[in-house]
This record gives sequence, C-alpha cells and structure tokens, in this order.
Amino acid sequence: MNFKIETVEKINVIKGQYATAQGCILPALYVLEEHEGQVTPEREKALAHLLDVPTYQVAEALSFYTMYNRHGRGKHHFQLCRNISCYLRGSDEVIALFQKRLGILPGEVSADGKYELELAECLGNCDHAPAGILGKEDINDLNCDKLNALLDKLGAPHGV
Repeated sequence: MNFKIETVEKINVIKGQYATAQGCILPALYVLEEHEGQVTPEREKALAHLLDVPTYQVAEALSFYTMYNRHGRGKHHFQLCRNISCYLRGSDEVIALFQKRLGILPGEVSADGKYELELAECLGNCDHAPAGILGKEDINDLNCDKLNALLDKLGAPHGV
C-alpha cells in the first residue's frame, strides 16, 4: 500500500524528532489518520514498514488507545468513559440516555451516519467524572441534562 506523498513526508519529519521509531508511533498514527482516513489493517502494516517497527507494535498502540479511527465513524463520534470513577458519578445513566435517544448501542453508528457511541475504559478525566469526548473535545462533568443539551445543539433526534 502506498501513502500520499504528504503523509510520508510528515511522518519522516516526525521520525526525525524521536530517538526511536517506537516513540513516534502515536504521532505517526495521527498523521496517517488525518491524511489517509481510517487506519485500516493494510495501513497499519504499511505504517509499521515505513517506521521500520514490527507490525505488532503498531497493532498494540491501536488496540490500547481509543482515539484512532480503525473503522468508519459517525460524523459526531462520542466516547464515554465507563470506568469506576465515572460509573460512581452516573456514567451508566448518561450512556443509557445516549442509547435511548439515538437508538444505537456502543460500537454502532446511527443509520444516518451522524452519531457514533464508543465506550472507553478511562479517558483520564476522573476529577471531572463522568467524562466524555466528542470528536477531539473533552466533555466534563456529564449528566443527563448536559448530554440532552449537547445532543439538541447537534440536532439529534429525541428517540428513534
């Protein structure tokens, strides 16, 4: 698989900024996603070849971090934390509202392609639990009222 010229150029610049090839896997994945779209298994292998690292190291990064697009995504990609700090502060109610309002389960994209719900183990915002991410923007101190307001702003339906 061949990448676009600008993708290879940017990744080569990133490689020069790190002492080891392993160190630049995460930023290279961002470049790959930005320029090529989703990180398919073929692109994963091609990136490992370009960085001269074993394929499993790229695969490990992709399986651990949820911020990379490995499949087609909804226009509005929501990640909601389900870890203990968020759960104790009501994330289960927020997740249930999201599912009820949009009629999708975690890992699904709405029929119109506008909304996607993904559950994450920890988003690193425990002090502002329940936590979420919309696209690349943190959403802190989530509750049902705040989620309803956000979904209204995005033009989401009220149940399907």
